Amino acid sequence: MNLSAERLLGALNACFLLLDSELKILHWNRWFEMHTAIQAAEAEGRFLTELFSFSDIQLTTLRRQMNSVRKLGTPAFYNAAIHHYIVPIPLRGITPSPFPLMQQDATLFLYDKEAGHIGMLVYDQTILM
Repeated sequence: MNLSAERLLGALNACFLLLDSELKILHWNRWFEMHTAIQAAEAEGRFLTELFSFSDIQLTTLRRQMNSVRKLGTPAFYNAAIHHYIVPIPLRGITPSPFPLMQQDATLFLYDKEAGHIGMLVYDQTILM
């Protein structure tokens, strides 16, 4: 990734996560660092499943959505009202919440067709719930 893309992704008020087909983390932006206390250097090169606990159903759904994005080339969406979250991030804020995990909207999109890399944008919707 070039420097201007890094700067743009670091400025987003959303998670930008880049994954390969095996859920290996290729990029982890500053938003994710701030909300998980895991630095990019610690996350990149590891598998998403090493850092977060997914149920079998959640993992199957995520893989199915990623495969759909790869095959169709169209984005997939997660909605906090329906799915609650895509990545199980414990809430660390000072504001009380009825939710133990961050409630999220998310978009999965084809980032690199040849390599099969999937980009993921995750937005915290907890305070809106």
